[in-house]
Amino acid sequence: MKTKPFIIGSLATFVTVAVLNMLLHGVVLSKLYEITKDVWRVEGVRGGMMPLMYLSYLLISFVFVYLFGCGYRGKGWAEGVRFGLIFGMAMAFAGTIEKFVYLDIPVRLALGWFMGTLFQYMIMGMITAVIYRKFKEE
Repeated sequence: MKTKPFIIGSLATFVTVAVLNMLLHGVVLSKLYEITKDVWRVEGVRGGMMPLMYLSYLLISFVFVYLFGCGYRGKGWAEGVRFGLIFGMAMAFAGTIEKFVYLDIPVRLALGWFMGTLFQYMIMGMITAVIYRKFKEE
């Protein structure tokens, strides 16, 4: 495994997951969160736990980029999108179905999580593939 694309790819996917999650949860799904506000932690408590959330983003970025690098074939950004779709499906199925079973939330919110997760990992895969390709060419 090459260290430089791994580190740069991990940082890029960390930023990507943080920004896309902020858009997904803070903008796209915000009305659904408001409807289900009794299910969630209060804002003050939630805000204090954000460092833990960012740590999880960083760790998943490392795992994502590491696994991508293990199977990297140099096929361009489409390789990254495919990898992101597969990885994203695993994350989306595990996270969304489990939460939907345990939480009293609307199906639309669960579908939003599922589709948002798939989209997010596909973008992360595309970015990672572009970074790896750049270092392959050097």
